Amino acid sequence: MDRFRGVALIIATTVTTACDALDDALNRHTDLVARAAGHELSIEQTADLLGGQTRVPNQPDVVNALANLWVDYILLATAMAEDSMAASVDLQPMVKTQVEQTLVYRLRDRVIQVDTLIPNDELRSIYAEKMPGAQIRARHILLTYPPNATEGQRDSVKTMARQLRQRAVGGAEFAELAKQYSQDPGSGPQGGDLGFFGRGQMVKPFDDVAFALKQGEISDLVESPFGIHVIKLEERRVPDFEEVETTFLEEVKTQRVLAAESTYIAGLVEPAKVTIANGAAELARQLASQPALELPRRAGRRGLVHYEGGGVTAEEFLEFIQARPPSLHSRVVAAPDQAIEGLLRELARAELLLNEARRQKIEVSAAEQDSMVAEARRFFLNAAGALGLRGIQPAQGETRSAALQRTVTELLQAMVRGERDVVPLGAVAFTLRRRYDSQFYEHNIAKVVERVQQLQAATQPAVPESVAPAPAPNAPRPIPQPAAADTTP
Repeated sequence: MDRFRGVALIIATTVTTACDALDDALNRHTDLVARAAGHELSIEQTADLLGGQTRVPNQPDVVNALANLWVDYILLATAMAEDSMAASVDLQPMVKTQVEQTLVYRLRDRVIQVDTLIPNDELRSIYAEKMPGAQIRARHILLTYPPNATEGQRDSVKTMARQLRQRAVGGAEFAELAKQYSQDPGSGPQGGDLGFFGRGQMVKPFDDVAFALKQGEISDLVESPFGIHVIKLEERRVPDFEEVETTFLEEVKTQRVLAAESTYIAGLVEPAKVTIANGAAELARQLASQPALELPRRAGRRGLVHYEGGGVTAEEFLEFIQARPPSLHSRVVAAPDQAIEGLLRELARAELLLNEARRQKIEVSAAEQDSMVAEARRFFLNAAGALGLRGIQPAQGETRSAALQRTVTELLQAMVRGERDVVPLGAVAFTLRRRYDSQFYEHNIAKVVERVQQLQAATQPAVPESVAPAPAPNAPRPIPQPAAADTTP
């Protein structure tokens, strides 16, 4: 994803007194998971949504997501009950996001000029160097470290690995050495054979070395999170140039545009001297854990990131968090300081690009913004219609409030059973949460999980000890495995 698109997506997807007040509220609602527009979701009601089924796992993150969906759907149903055309709903927050995206894209189109006319012979030369789509077949011998290994134990494992490598280089059959010594339970019995794999499918240290080998070559020792590897390259497969010429040409063009974007952004960001304030990561983590918090003015002005001529304040970060789904909130809360500081730098970079777009007098016309508002309203109404939250009619003797609560509960029950698709509201949820009161009591999630366990235990027949399955043995470590997905917020 290009750097400008990354900034645009950040835009799109863009204390003491208050904390005391929040603590008081939590203490007054010890049996609630959430409140929204005068409606309440209790621990028992939340547990009932999960307790009668086993399809959806009973985990804190699932309860969290379910409670946040309840808040969003209750607020959407309330807005539709008050105004079936959503004419009074302020959609400017949604439009503001789209306007900022457009400004960033238009700045990119103005300043990024790259020659993408690439002669065929040059393209062939690049192809021969990069070998895109290449796959290799390799064998490896893995030696693992004992748990909590001492320095001496680690040295002993490395010494053993060097001896095995010397034997293989000296002519010993690599496959036989792997069968006898490799501690990879998956490939060891197959002589260390990993089959064919492409770039990025193995952990990075392994991947880098394996693809740099020549056919038949044996690597030096390679250390990964799993232990020490000795690798032998058996085969390499590379598609013919003619098979991939069209797609490869587009990849090279894209890479050149990305390089130009990175150079431009570096030239904009580096002189700004972006710095992270002391304690910024912890404050950002606290704000992500309490997105409904109303910051006092002074606390809101506290700078998290500073740069020449501006910065990102606590209030701006809170607004960013509020506009994002709860899944991002929990990721920020759990993220290490380094990852949060990276996010803060991205927000500063987004501000710098927006400032530059405005300095260059790049605009989104009033007519374009009106069109965005109309599109946002259509999206709003379509979401309500697709979820059945528009035009809810109370049953005989039922209040409107009870009808909304019943409809949302039935909707979530259908989603938990797999009968309805989950529909996240995205920016619509942000708009609704700005309009209506809502509160989420995260400290009660553990109580929901405990109550669901009780409900499920009560409905499951006991298994006689004589027929109970034996405990599973310790699972072998899969070595090597695909590289872990990025977990930064």
